[in-house]
Amino acid sequence: MPLIQQKKNKTIRFLTDFLEVNKRLVRKPFPIPKIRTVLQVLEGLTYATALDLNMDHFAIGLDLDESKICTIIFLWGNYSYKRLPMGIAGSRDIFREKMSNLMATLEFIQTYLDDLLIIT
Repeated sequence: MPLIQQKKNKTIRFLTDFLEVNKRLVRKPFPIPKIRTVLQVLEGLTYATALDLNMDHFAIGLDLDESKICTIIFLWGNYSYKRLPMGIAGSRDIFREKMSNLMATLEFIQTYLDDLLIIT
């Protein structure tokens, strides 16, 4: 059963423990580039913009089978996540791989963890 937390601003947040799900997942680690390699691209350039992709895991949609695995049970019913929830093992790896593949053909954009570095 998820923990329900009420914040100071009166919003409600559901805290879900995916410990049992994570034990059964097989992670596919995605390599993290060395920061030195990413920063070398900046040499001789005038401007760089860094975008922090906050809450990045929510950008990844789940298919029906994945959504069933991420179902939470409340007293009043069951709810399935439609987006990759926080706390799933490998969610960072999944996001990094998708972003790296998406930005691979864009010469002036570098990805690092959950950041995009736009070089001009």
